[in-house]
Amino acid sequence: MASGADDFAKQMGKLYLNDKMSDVAVIVDGVKLPAHRLILAQRCEYFDVMFESGMIEATSNRIEVREASLDSVKLVLKWIYTGETDLISIDNAFEVIRLAHMYQIKQLVDEAVDCFMENCTIENVCLILNEAVLLSLDELIKFSIERVTKAPLEALKHETFKQLSTDALKVILTHCVKVVSNNDIFRVVVNWMNANPTKSADFPDVLMNVSLSTLTLEDLAAVPTDVLDAPMLLGLYRQQQLSNPDAVHKVINENVAVPKYGVSVIVGGDTKFFDGEPGFLVHEREQTDGIIIDLGRRNMLNLIKMELAKFIEFSYFIEVSEDNVDWTRVIDHSKYVCRSLQNLYFDVRPVRFVRICCIASGFGHFYLARFEAYCTNKLFEIDPETTLLVPSDNVSIPEKTAFVTKISYPEVRYERFQAIPTTVHNNGVMVQLFQPYLIGSMKLEFYEGDVRAHRYIVEVSVDRVHWNRVFIGENNALRKITFDKQPVTFIKFTGIYDDATALFQSYRFQCPAVSE
Repeated sequence: MASGADDFAKQMGKLYLNDKMSDVAVIVDGVKLPAHRLILAQRCEYFDVMFESGMIEATSNRIEVREASLDSVKLVLKWIYTGETDLISIDNAFEVIRLAHMYQIKQLVDEAVDCFMENCTIENVCLILNEAVLLSLDELIKFSIERVTKAPLEALKHETFKQLSTDALKVILTHCVKVVSNNDIFRVVVNWMNANPTKSADFPDVLMNVSLSTLTLEDLAAVPTDVLDAPMLLGLYRQQQLSNPDAVHKVINENVAVPKYGVSVIVGGDTKFFDGEPGFLVHEREQTDGIIIDLGRRNMLNLIKMELAKFIEFSYFIEVSEDNVDWTRVIDHSKYVCRSLQNLYFDVRPVRFVRICCIASGFGHFYLARFEAYCTNKLFEIDPETTLLVPSDNVSIPEKTAFVTKISYPEVRYERFQAIPTTVHNNGVMVQLFQPYLIGSMKLEFYEGDVRAHRYIVEVSVDRVHWNRVFIGENNALRKITFDKQPVTFIKFTGIYDDATALFQSYRFQCPAVSE
């Protein structure tokens, strides 16, 4: 049975576009829409102020709505009368949000924002950002920035990029292009200027957000003179060079730790290391500075790839600097056991100097066999608390730096688990990941013919000393297990048998579990 409030709302909704007792008309493109002053005033403070102010709308009983479609005005009126509206497409959401914002109907603005977020794509994100900037909708601006940041090149090269307002373009240039090369940014901005000649007065201000000083004169000369005045462009170029002689360079998906960009070794070895000659950079145990590499210029970086000396385990941290004075730690593996290949992601930032310091070594000193530095546009997730990578694909295969070995230790007896007595066989399998990850799932597939290993235990560790049990269960052919995300370097599988002579087997393993 409907409540009194529900019945009242239903009856009021019947007055939507109803001439009965109408005492004001909303005029759109010459079309009169009947309305009721009391309802408009009660549901919308804007109309309440209008009717009380003695404005012409209050005395003429006519509300003229300009620069809006009839359908969008009807949708707003429907919401006022019924509390519901039909935002069935992005197109009508654009018109409705402008009217709702003008009439200060916050709840309807929020509904339109939700519609934008649910239907946002690369094809319309620039248009959504335009609206968000125009109406100063901070939540929608932030959402649009995040969407563009996920695929910046796709957004920049889409046709709707040319429809950006000047202010929306500045938002993208200051927040969304950290992993886009300066050359690509310059080209799309020139295309935007070519498509918006009426905004030529804004061009110098827009270009102040583009790093011109890292471009060549040939790049600048390619700009059509009918788009941008050559002397003005050259003036901006020289101004940036004088004000910022050490500009930040962005080379996307290319190793910048190479001789052509001026890389050198300050501490820990010879610069010939980067010429491809065999050898190592070394952090000797008694030396406190670590290995210091000068990239030769400031570069935007978010990925360092290293190869450590084979068969040796190390713990280390990495710090970066722009001036070789102030250092920021971006990788901290001082509590973890690492070996061989290291793919180290961090938040994008300007870097000229890199310092690698060894905390522990299985061979006395720290030996670095290969070093590369990148600004990648690959999407990745970093845990803010541990700064560890949260992998999106399987890292437990040799190609992705994982090492599998049999383990042997004295027989261990665990406490009962779910009232099941268990005996752990003295042979098991251990997987060592070459670097720590933040992991919360695994997928295991067992040899279908092995029916003897009735149960098994899965444990994880970062040091091979302290182990966390994350699973104990049956030997199903295929099993996905999940657990609280935690740092993981070692995974240990131990079979639990009724017959202690049985052999535990697993021929397929994913960490983390990924969709196929």
